[in-house]
Amino acid sequence: MGTCRYCGASSPLIAQTIGICLSCLRAGYEGMID
Repeated sequence: MGTCRYCGASSPLIAQTIGICLSCLRAGYEGMID
């Protein structure tokens, strides 16, 4: 639902479109959006 299930950040639109959390990617986590 637009929030990252790992870090809880709400994702920017681009991340919602591709289904990943950019914050988690920068931190080296998987970063899937829920």
